[in-house]
Amino acid sequence: DDDHDAERRRRRRYLRPSPNVSAAAVDEPLLLRLESLVGANATTEWVASNPSLAIVGDGGLYAAARVKRTKSDVEPANAVVVARLDTNESSFLLENPLAEVRRCRGLKKTKSHWLDEPRLFAWNGGPWLYFVGPPRCPLSDLSCKNLCALKSAPYLHDLRNGTSFPIEIRGAPLGSNQRSFSPWVLPRTEKDAEERLYLTATVEPHVVLGVKLDGAVARAALVAATTSDALFRDLRALDGGCLTRHAFLASSAAVPLGDLLVAVLRTHVELGCLRFYEHYVYAFEAKDPFRVVKRTKRPLPLASRSFAPARVNECRAADSSRVRKGMAKFAAGIARRGDDVLITYSAGLDWRPRILTLPLDVLDADLVDLAPEDPLFPCPPAEKIDDTPPECAVQRDFADACDASRLAEKQRHGKGAKLASKATPSPTAAFFEDLEEDPTEARR
Repeated sequence: DDDHDAERRRRRRYLRPSPNVSAAAVDEPLLLRLESLVGANATTEWVASNPSLAIVGDGGLYAAARVKRTKSDVEPANAVVVARLDTNESSFLLENPLAEVRRCRGLKKTKSHWLDEPRLFAWNGGPWLYFVGPPRCPLSDLSCKNLCALKSAPYLHDLRNGTSFPIEIRGAPLGSNQRSFSPWVLPRTEKDAEERLYLTATVEPHVVLGVKLDGAVARAALVAATTSDALFRDLRALDGGCLTRHAFLASSAAVPLGDLLVAVLRTHVELGCLRFYEHYVYAFEAKDPFRVVKRTKRPLPLASRSFAPARVNECRAADSSRVRKGMAKFAAGIARRGDDVLITYSAGLDWRPRILTLPLDVLDADLVDLAPEDPLFPCPPAEKIDDTPPECAVQRDFADACDASRLAEKQRHGKGAKLASKATPSPTAAFFEDLEEDPTEARR
C-alpha cells in the first residue's frame, strides 16, 4: 500500500563519494600498456585484474596485475604480469614464482599452485612483489612447522633475481589464513643504511609487522598495534546487520604525503540488503607506533560502482556470483607521481585495470581526523531517474527481495542475538586479548 511504499522509500539511503574529490579525480579507463602486455605475454584466455603500482629506482613507473585463466581446468589457474609502463621495456609473466621453493609435505597437488593478492612495491632501489600462495618452505621439516601449518602463506618476491621468500610471522595472533597484508617501506635515514620494510595486517586495529630477510625466508614480527576506532565509527555502523565486525584491511602499499604515509583501505559495507566493498584513503604517522590519524571523509569515486541484492542471510561482500557479474571492485595500488596520487583498481563487467588520478592538494583537503556523524544520504525521488545513484536503483528495483532479506535477518537473529552482539568484543579488543594470551614475542 501507499504507507508501505513510503516506508520503503524512507529507508533507501546511499554512500556518496566526496564531491570535491569526484570533481578533481580523473579516471583513466584502461591501463592500456599493461593490458596490451598481458596479451603479448600470454594467450587471450588470460584476464587481468587487481593492478598495483610502484615508482621504482630512477622514477620508473611499474605495474603488476593478477591474470586469471578463463578456463578453470587449466594449470596454472592464475599468475602475475609485471611491466614498466613509462618505457618500451618488455614485460614478463610470472607463472610459478614458487617453483624453486620446497613444497610442504602432505599438501594436495591440486592446491599446490595458485597466486593471489599481488602488491607491487619498491625496496632498496628495486621492484618487489608481495603475494599469497600455498604454504611452502625451503627449510628443514622441523623449522617449517609454522609455515606448513598455514592454509595460505604470504611471500616476498625479488623481481630482479626471481627469488621468493616465504614470510614467517611471529608474535601476532593472525590465524592460519594469512592473506590480506600490504607492504610498505620507510625511507633511509642517517641511522639506517637500508630501507625498512613493514607489513600492515589490518587498519583497525592498525597492526604493523616489521620484516627482515633471513637467508631463504623472511621473518616478520609485531612491532606496533594501535587503535583509532573512533575514526571509523561511521563505517562500523554500516556492517552490523550480519552481526559481523570485519577488520578494515589495507588494500595497497603506502606512499609519503608530508609527514604522513597514505594508503588505501577496503571495508565491507552492508546497506539494507546490499553487500559491497568501498575504499578510502587513510593516513598514518611515519614513525613508531604508526598511529592512523586521518582518512578521507567519503569513499573514493571509483568507476563502475555497481551493486546487486544479497541473497537471504548472505553476508559476504564478494559473493562469487556477484564478482563474476562485475558487482565488486578492488583497489590494490597507490603511487605518487609529481603533484598527483595514482590509485589502481579493477571494477565493472570487463574487470579491466583502471587508474584514478587525484591531485595531492585535493586529497589532502579531503582527509579528516574525525568520523562524519552520518555517512549516508537519502535517495532522491524515483522520478529523478538521471540522478539516481546505483545503490538506490537496486534498492528500488529489488524492493521485495530487500524486504524479504531484512525480515529473514530479523527472524534469524532475534532480540537475543542483538543483545549478544552488543556484548561481543570488537576486533580491536579481541586482537589485544589474543595478543596477551599468546605473547610469543614482546611488543615494542
